[in-house]
Amino acid sequence: MHILLLDQRVQPDPHAAEQPRSASAGLLAALRDAKVHVSLCFPALTAAADDPALRADCWPIRLDQLPTTSHVPDWQPWLAHLAGSGHSLSAAAAQLADIPLGLLRETIRRAVTKAVDETDVDVIFVCQAGLLVEFAIETGPPVAAHADGHDLASLETPGRLRDIVAASLSSCEVLAADSEASAATLRERWIDSDPERPIETWPLTNAAEPILTACRTALARRFTA
Repeated sequence: MHILLLDQRVQPDPHAAEQPRSASAGLLAALRDAKVHVSLCFPALTAAADDPALRADCWPIRLDQLPTTSHVPDWQPWLAHLAGSGHSLSAAAAQLADIPLGLLRETIRRAVTKAVDETDVDVIFVCQAGLLVEFAIETGPPVAAHADGHDLASLETPGRLRDIVAASLSSCEVLAADSEASAATLRERWIDSDPERPIETWPLTNAAEPILTACRTALARRFTA
């Protein structure tokens, strides 16, 4: 089984002084320790924003290469906001107007499509499901996703982005959440409740085993449906 770990948390620059290792890099290492073939796709603010020890099979979404237009002449203020917002791409994207949001989504789409096409993954696991779920669903493999309450709250404002995320969450083979409160929010305000597909709750930290189980379940549901 080849898993693509699709994580919206921005990878820190390992060359910066006293910069902690990213949570996504930690998950990648734990899954590899479990002898699983796993690749990682993540938003990066600089060309160096990947852990050198984990560089193989890493596919950065290069936010420093976002296209500029007359409507978006400079991404730096938004990138600075993203870097200081707890590393949540969805929460930062929710603040964008339609044109820059469209440019961001297209950049993400291309990166995720490239990662899937060039790695031939069997299943995608989306960490902190939000903006990135749309592109996981579009590429075709079965999808398991883990929702974070903070990101759900940041996307609650009615509009196109919320509609896109809600439809994508409803299309996942497996959906988990970081807490019972987040699971209740998903059932009440985001997706149609399905007793045959309950929403499990577990923290994303040190979650190699739950991720493996979720990915196996997603594969089984796709091919037995």
